[in-house]
Amino acid sequence: MLPTPQQLSLLVAALIMFAEPVPLSSRIPTTIAVAASTADRVDSDMLIRIIRPISTVTEYSDGRIEHNDGSGFVAGSRYLTVNHNLEPSENDGVVRRTSFVDGVILNPVFGDPTEDVAVFDLPPELCESECNDVALDVNVALEPGDHLFWIRKFDGELVRKEGTVIGYAWIGDPPTSSGIGECPGNLIVQIDQPFEQGTSGSPIVEANSGKIVGIIQGTLINEHGSQSGFFKPLNCLSKIGEEMRLHPGVGS
Repeated sequence: MLPTPQQLSLLVAALIMFAEPVPLSSRIPTTIAVAASTADRVDSDMLIRIIRPISTVTEYSDGRIEHNDGSGFVAGSRYLTVNHNLEPSENDGVVRRTSFVDGVILNPVFGDPTEDVAVFDLPPELCESECNDVALDVNVALEPGDHLFWIRKFDGELVRKEGTVIGYAWIGDPPTSSGIGECPGNLIVQIDQPFEQGTSGSPIVEANSGKIVGIIQGTLINEHGSQSGFFKPLNCLSKIGEEMRLHPGVGS
């Protein structure tokens, strides 16, 4: 972990986020605790199984209906995605927003446009087939050069992609008195490869441990045109609240 994270200025870097935030009202400000998991390592085949598309329908007061599509993943009995996948084109006149996986309505737990994370409970009809015992790492301590991999969609196929950690940074001004371990503000991890469109919301895996360590958010382009991907480390999701619990019988 870098002793002094690099500050990223959006005046000199373009931030690409491949969709956009649903304000979710049920927010529980307690510390996340992850249940012990029997799925100690995540491989490409498992990523393909747990990455699931999400769609959000926004209804407006004038009768318009808007659809937004994105992707996320199932961990335990929760569905995690980036908040920007759910955002409508405008906020005025929004009557209702409803998110679906496989045509089933999801129950919102937490959503934050600043952290760019949204979390849902899986209802029983989805949990029966989709809930799992996938390992999440909420004690992320990545070092520059650590190897990562993820899955992205390409021409209808799922393709494994790889990259290495550059370091830690903040989008905007870093806080004045808190350390990385407390994850204040919009702390991110940069990698040396850009994330293509359609990848936001997917999990990213540390190759050595085989554990999911973050959720993909977007790509940065600096003033020289070079690109780097960035993701939210899972230990920065303390606001999610409640345990990332397993479905009864899963992992037993």
